[in-house]
Amino acid sequence: MSGHKWSDRELTRLEALAGELPLPALVQRYNKWAVTNGFPRRTYWSLEHQISRSGLRVSVEGEYLSRWQAARLSGVDPDRITRIIRDRRPKVVVSGHIHYVNRQDLAAAARNHPEDWYGVDRDGLLALFDDAALADEVLRGAVRPSWSTHCKAVRCLVTGTTYPSIMAAARAGSCSFNTVWRSAKTGRATSWGQRWEWV
Repeated sequence: MSGHKWSDRELTRLEALAGELPLPALVQRYNKWAVTNGFPRRTYWSLEHQISRSGLRVSVEGEYLSRWQAARLSGVDPDRITRIIRDRRPKVVVSGHIHYVNRQDLAAAARNHPEDWYGVDRDGLLALFDDAALADEVLRGAVRPSWSTHCKAVRCLVTGTTYPSIMAAARAGSCSFNTVWRSAKTGRATSWGQRWEWV
C-alpha cells in the first residue's frame, strides 16, 4: 500500500497528527482515520518517510511526552517521572528505546495522587499539564510524603522472605542499605548471589 500517491487530504491529516503524537501512536491513529475515510493504510516506514520528506516533526510536546520532556517541563528528576509511570500506570507508547506517556493519563494520575508532585512549583505544573485549575489542585495536595510512605517492602528472591523495609532486609542479609536498594532497583544480583525486588 505504500506505493499509493499521497493526496492533499492525507497530507493535511498527517500534518495535523505529526506534532501531537510519537510515531507508533501516529501510525495507529492515521490508519484508523484512513480506513474510516476510504484511504489506503500506510506502513510505519511509509509514514516515517513522508514525515521526514515533508519536514514534519514527531515526539514534540503534544498529546504524548517522553520521560525527559515531562521531567524538563515540570523541573523534576527523570527518575521521579519513571517512578510515577511505574506506580500510576498511565498509557505508554514505546518508540525505539523511548517511552512516551499520555499527557491526559499523567494529569489524571496527578489529580488522584498529588503527593507525587511535591516540590514542583506552579509554573512547572502548568507547563506539564497546561491546565491552571489542575496545577492549583495538585499544588494544594502536593505534600512531601512522610518517610514511612517511602519505606517500601522488599522480597528476597533467594529465600522468598518479604521484609517491611530495605533496612530490615539489609540487616537480615548482613549487607548495606544501598546493596539492597540497588538490587531492587536494577534487578541485578549481588556478587554473592542475593537478589531483592520491590513488593
